[in-house]
Amino acid sequence: MYIITAVYKGKRITRKAYSDFQAFTIINLLAREGCTDIGKREERSRNCKTAD
Repeated sequence: MYIITAVYKGKRITRKAYSDFQAFTIINLLAREGCTDIGKREERSRNCKTAD
């Protein structure tokens, strides 16, 4: 999962994306709408189990 943050009209907004393509699409939408300081970070799900 990706957490995407941006600033829109002075307010920080947050969006979640569950795939690379979805994150790419959200970032492009935010940029088109005039958001600044757009950032993306990957976050592991709490329910995600690793193979041992």
